[in-house]
Formats: sequence, structure tokens, C-alpha cells
Amino acid sequence: MDSKSGYPQFSASAPAPAPDFGPPPPYQVENHPPLTTNQRAPLISSSINDTPVHYEHPIQTPKPIYGPYAQTDYCPRCKQTIATRTAYKVGFVTWVASAACILVGGFLGCCLIPCCTDFTRDVEHYCPNCHLKLGLHQRI
Repeated sequence: MDSKSGYPQFSASAPAPAPDFGPPPPYQVENHPPLTTNQRAPLISSSINDTPVHYEHPIQTPKPIYGPYAQTDYCPRCKQTIATRTAYKVGFVTWVASAACILVGGFLGCCLIPCCTDFTRDVEHYCPNCHLKLGLHQRI
């Protein structure tokens, strides 16, 4: 131990050399046919007339969740990415809000206010090109 620092002294000699394992074994190269970019699914022959059958699985994407505002979506009829057109319709929350207005005392026409406001009505999403209904956002 070194009397000044309290740590043991190490010698400056080199560490022992690593054992010699020799060269690595040779790599065996197998001749495979080259891959093409447009290969199809593997062929499976049917037992009826031995004709090849191709099985292709479609890619499934999750159905979008529609909100109260227009959003970007894919139209399956137009096959385009579009910004949806929204339309409001009377829904369950509208009728509950109207009934609550009647119970509170808004029987002189104030009960119709929820039918005129967008925040109580359901929202339907349409394609602006082909007018296909893509989805519905319900308030409840």
C-alpha cells in the first residue's frame, strides 16, 4: 500500500496475452436462386384438379374513431384520402337536454334550444366527393 493515498500500488507490467484460438473456420456459401421483387404467395395445389391456388390475406386497418369535428380519412368508394364533411343530427343527448329544460321550467319553447345547438347533437361524417356516410360520432 502506498502510505500517502491509502490505495494499493499496481505494477506497470503488461497483462498476460490472450490465448491463440487460430483462424475462424471457412464460411460455406450455398447457391440460392436470386429473389425477385414481385414474388407471389406460395402455391398450394388443390386435391380436385391439381391447379395452383394463391392465398392472399388482405391487410386490415383499424376503423377510425370519429370525433365532433371534420377529420382526415380514407374513402373506400372514391379510394382517396379526404377531409370528411360533417352534418349534425338530433340524438339521445339532445332529447335528454330538452327533457331537462322542461323539468327546470323551460316549457315555453326553451326546451327546443338543445335542438339548435351543435354541442348536444350527434355528428355524421361523409365523403365530400361521393357523399358516402363514413361514420357517426355519438355524444353518449
